[in-house]
Amino acid sequence: MSWSNYQNNIFNNIKNGKGHLGINALAGTGKTTTIVEGLKYIPRGKKALMLAFNKSIAVELKERVSKSYVDISTLHSLGFRALKNVNSNIVIDDKKVFNF
Repeated sequence: MSWSNYQNNIFNNIKNGKGHLGINALAGTGKTTTIVEGLKYIPRGKKALMLAFNKSIAVELKERVSKSYVDISTLHSLGFRALKNVNSNIVIDDKKVFNF
């Protein structure tokens, strides 16, 4: 695949950059494809966290990314895991909407 200068700059920043990287892009511009390719540039020994807006996007990313050093979840899932680390007795009520 032929990558744009913008995408190559993203890959370079992933490989050599310091700190955080923010990317603004419109719908349909290849964000997911760029992110999946960008994972190949993560320095050896480092880990990555990919946060998805919803569960269906997280599932798609998990299907496309088979790297042991990449953790993929939704924002809510990450928050729930953090709460479980503090209090392992927390339970999700899947029927809470119907229990009024």
